[in-house]
Amino acid sequence: MRMRVLDQVRFRLDAVARRPRTTWTEDLVTALFSLWVIGGLFADIWSHSHVPRADTFFSPYHVFLYMGLLLQIAWMLSLIYRNFRQDPSRRWVECIPVGYGVGYVGMVLEGVGGPADFIWHQIFGLEQGLNAVLSPSHLIGVTAFCLVAAAPIMSMWYRIDQSEQRLASFAPVFLPAALIALIIVFFAGGSNLFQSTLATRPHDPRPVVTSFLWTLGVGHMLVTTALLVGIVLSILRRWQVPFGTVTILFAVPAVGTGIIHDLHPAPPIAAGILAGFIGDLLVQWLRPRPSRRLAMRVFAVLLSMVLPGLYLALSALKTQVTFTATVWGGGLLACMLAGFLVSLAFTPPAVPIQAAEFRND
Repeated sequence: MRMRVLDQVRFRLDAVARRPRTTWTEDLVTALFSLWVIGGLFADIWSHSHVPRADTFFSPYHVFLYMGLLLQIAWMLSLIYRNFRQDPSRRWVECIPVGYGVGYVGMVLEGVGGPADFIWHQIFGLEQGLNAVLSPSHLIGVTAFCLVAAAPIMSMWYRIDQSEQRLASFAPVFLPAALIALIIVFFAGGSNLFQSTLATRPHDPRPVVTSFLWTLGVGHMLVTTALLVGIVLSILRRWQVPFGTVTILFAVPAVGTGIIHDLHPAPPIAAGILAGFIGDLLVQWLRPRPSRRLAMRVFAVLLSMVLPGLYLALSALKTQVTFTATVWGGGLLACMLAGFLVSLAFTPPAVPIQAAEFRND
């Protein structure tokens, strides 16, 4: 049984070795195109609340977004064409660079999402608020953007000579990962902690309303914390990340979503940046990696406490926190438990050899 598993691993490694690969520079170019597209998306979102007469499909911000989108698609197709020119005997599927398969799936979705967005707006008009976040055409588009952004990450994932990374050389990983974190946090259906002021909201005279708002506020803490900790752990499964990586992964969604509202409210945005910096310090101290499961668990639990804890502390510096001690204390513990559960998902306990053999029989 062990030999069969090893043979399967060797077969997959041989299949990867025969596939064409991208260079570090090409991965960086792909990541920069994602920066253009996703930056254009958030510039368009910003324009709807700041620029008069921007509520049209053919606004300059939409043009900027779709120009980047077309150039990104052209770049992705050029990689396949180059690999085919180097070896015309390959099928087109075999010309897809290692790790870029997910990106081409996203590229197809981009081709569907653009026309779908135009048709949707022609029928239902331009949405605002939560309607814009949950618009089906928008969700197709942002899913496509995330898949394309993941391509350079997956390409770097399959490289061997990268146990130690400098921050600059790690750009094809942390840049698209931070952009994916920005999209996921923003489009999490109104559960964005970096835009939450519910911890300092005055009490409503109706107890039911107050209880609902407190529940929603704790939900903001839980969802944002679990999403960001999960993204960090997914990267720690593969790399020993350079200092500054966690700061970028937290700061980009905090500042990116805050820019839309003129960097307001300031306390949760500052909490995101500081939590990322403390996360980098925890990485240096604990050295979490899959072979050190206890360190991964402790890191996830502590990081899950730091973000909501700073959110509450910095909010208290500006105004009074209206959460009761039970609510904010229980909310912090719930976030720590969520971090622990996320760590179990990304670094599960080892399966005994006998159990693995029985499962594969």
